[in-house]
Amino acid sequence: MKSIAVIVFNTYQNDNRVYRTARTLQEEGYEVVVGALYEEGLPRQEVDRGLKVERHEIKSRRLPTGRLFGFIKFAEMYLRFIFRYRKFDAIHANDFNPFFLGIMAKWITPGLKVVYDSHEYQSERFDKPEWRRKLIRKTEKRFARRADKVITVGRCIAQEYERLFDLKDVEVIYNVPDVMEVDRSTRLRDAFHLGAEKRIFLYQGGLVRSRGIETLLEAFSTLDDKHAVLVVMGSGALLPLVEEYVAKCDNIFFLPAVPYEQLLNYTASADVGVVSTQNLCLNNYLCMPNKLFEYIQAGLPILSNNLKECGSFVVDRQLGFMAEEWEPEAVQRAIAQFDEENLPRFKSNSERAATAFNWQVEKEKLKKIYTELFQ
Repeated sequence: MKSIAVIVFNTYQNDNRVYRTARTLQEEGYEVVVGALYEEGLPRQEVDRGLKVERHEIKSRRLPTGRLFGFIKFAEMYLRFIFRYRKFDAIHANDFNPFFLGIMAKWITPGLKVVYDSHEYQSERFDKPEWRRKLIRKTEKRFARRADKVITVGRCIAQEYERLFDLKDVEVIYNVPDVMEVDRSTRLRDAFHLGAEKRIFLYQGGLVRSRGIETLLEAFSTLDDKHAVLVVMGSGALLPLVEEYVAKCDNIFFLPAVPYEQLLNYTASADVGVVSTQNLCLNNYLCMPNKLFEYIQAGLPILSNNLKECGSFVVDRQLGFMAEEWEPEAVQRAIAQFDEENLPRFKSNSERAATAFNWQVEKEKLKKIYTELFQ
């Protein structure tokens, strides 16, 4: 039986793409272990929904910050993972750091297969310092071709990787949910005592900067349309700002994050899903966020920011509207277009798209990759 280490440099909590990837490989008959980072309060080893999970403690993380200490921390982390998983048949590396770890392990064990699963455009993220982005760019350019397969989450990022790193056939596996039977309920209406005449626009996800939440709140706070309301659902640093708007606006509401297993049942009780990621960097501009596909799986029309692939995806499939720019007035103009004529059409198209964009479809690509890898 072939063994695969699915490695992620986080604690593997609420990482649904990693879970779906590991689960699919295990279902195919491979011996799968998820390698993650340990954090106090979490089990070092556990079985999560049938998957073996190992969390590794990095003792040097207690050292101060700074480049030198940062190097020591990464060195310890790499060595711990390399010597644990170097004898596996394959490493499925989720994002850049596990990928470089996989390449180093491949030097020690030349027969090791390495799959680079890049969830974002790694060298174009605004939240990384310039020196870090340059390092990632140079490292990817030098070593990406040594991976046995490169996967990413959208066609535009795949094309960039193919162009920059002289790669062929970078595989696109969208970050989509499983097919789910969703409860077509009135949960959100009931939670906030909203009548049937209200059109509920839902933002779900992290309440952090770069997601366009500030503009969305401002747009709804000055909206003339008394039937359109905004529900913000999630957690994060911008929660105080959301609560401030909730307190002063009678058309903005907040709901704390719910467990992922319950999420789509809440999602399906809205009328429109909002993708508001700001175009702050090339990674954001080319993104295909998982919330887009969660809205589709819940059968919602979509209001999207002017993002290259995401916006085109929504417009071309007639799933909703794309704002011309993410400014309050432009967002308000887009909101106005979700009327009684357009909403049923968009909803029908979204329900149709749900049958094509789900993990039951996407996992076939993953299965094919590993079948060919071990031939």
